[in-house]
Amino acid sequence: MKERRRFPRHARELYLILYVDDDRVFKAMTLDISCGGLRLRSRQGLQPGTIIAFRPHEEVSSQGISGSGEVMWCNHSAQSDFFEFGVAFPVPMEFSA
Repeated sequence: MKERRRFPRHARELYLILYVDDDRVFKAMTLDISCGGLRLRSRQGLQPGTIIAFRPHEEVSSQGISGSGEVMWCNHSAQSDFFEFGVAFPVPMEFSA
């Protein structure tokens, strides 16, 4: 199978607040991050094509990132009450691994 990722991924747990284009707000945690996007876990699922904004969840984490992106895929997680989804940034971001 051909690798589609352009950027290396780094396992990182960051707690975020997500703002969805239909005025929903909820919490999520990153599973991994790259310059091109995030893989997130949350109790809320999102449809591919959904535009989100995100910021750090300051009550839980002292580190974080802010930005926006588009949901590219969403699946039920191995943990049955959760969803995992991939978010692509509109422009690659820089971060320290």
